[in-house]
Amino acid sequence: MRYRFKHLICPLCALAAVLLILLAFGFWNTQNTAQRLRILADATTLPAVFFLAFSAFSYIGRSGILDIFGYGFCRLSSLLIPRMPREHETYLDYKERVALAQDGSHAQAFYTGLFLLILSATFIFFYYKAI
Repeated sequence: MRYRFKHLICPLCALAAVLLILLAFGFWNTQNTAQRLRILADATTLPAVFFLAFSAFSYIGRSGILDIFGYGFCRLSSLLIPRMPREHETYLDYKERVALAQDGSHAQAFYTGLFLLILSATFIFFYYKAI
């Protein structure tokens, strides 16, 4: 029951972002079709880039490339912060703990960003046809 609507979170956030951008640019106040298409293209490009960047960064972070920096930061903080437990966790133990703590993939953000990017390209195409 708890996971029933989890796949709707990214599309609903994207829809909210697009609507806020449309409101900020005054989409409903413009009468020119070309200007409306330009505003629609702008409103879908920004969330598309955000969702694609988020999914790319999460993929890079999950691949294990940046684990050494996280381990180093944990070790450094345990040395600098007083009264912090002085656990001497090895790098292998740290990687196993991080691997167990990771939750599902961020493919939904990638697919949402890809859909918005395709939609934005469509609006840009029709914008240049309307000029």
